[in-house]
Amino acid sequence: MEPSPEMVQCHSSYRYAQQPVSFTWEGTYFAVDRIEKEWLEPGRRLFIVKTTDDRTFELCYYESTNFWLVQAR
Repeated sequence: MEPSPEMVQCHSSYRYAQQPVSFTWEGTYFAVDRIEKEWLEPGRRLFIVKTTDDRTFELCYYESTNFWLVQAR
C-alpha cells in the first residue's frame, strides 16, 4: 500500500517534529505510546512508533515541504 499524507501532532520545543504524540491514518486517530526508533536523514526526520493499541507505524516528516507520511509496519 502506498503511504498517504496524514495529520501528525507532535511535541516541539527548539525545533518542529521532535516527538510525535498522536496521528491520524486512514481516517483513524492513534495515540503514540512510545517511540521505538528515531533518526535523521537529509531533509527528513523518521520515527518508528508503537501506538497505545500495540500497532507499529513509521512516520516520516519532510522538512522542506512540511509534509508527513505515515505507513503501517
